[in-house]
Amino acid sequence: MTQILDYIYFREVDIRSDKVRQLFVAAEYLCIPGFAEQYCDFLKDAMDVENCIGIMHFARLHFRADLETRARRFVLLNFVEVSQKSEELLELTLEELQAIIGTEELNVKDEKVVWECILRWINHDPDNRKGHIADLLKGVRLRPLAKFLKEMVETYKRGGRP
Repeated sequence: MTQILDYIYFREVDIRSDKVRQLFVAAEYLCIPGFAEQYCDFLKDAMDVENCIGIMHFARLHFRADLETRARRFVLLNFVEVSQKSEELLELTLEELQAIIGTEELNVKDEKVVWECILRWINHDPDNRKGHIADLLKGVRLRPLAKFLKEMVETYKRGGRP
């Protein structure tokens, strides 16, 4: 609350990542103009491959379309890294993952990345997710992936692990 009062009186605020979300919610609740925008700007600047999905969800929850759009764009542009490093990606719903991998704006040069992302997501909760593989494959451009899949099948036939 001290930071909110400092902002009201002095128009200064010390933004740190450990308190950003709680202060944002408090500022929104108290309808303090300008305060929430500074926090959105902070989140935009602090966005990285490990927190971009969480920021996207937070923005959606708080009706911040500009922040949500920025986070979504970040996910799409940095999909290779996000798909490999983000733990938040593993918590996406089926529909959210489908929307990401099915968009034309997805920045991948190799569809193998999308395939590996799908497998990583499914393997996070295989009992509940393995039945969704067919739905997720609709978002994969299979022609570029065909060579990779053929190699996997050949390796498997020879008794190796794909």
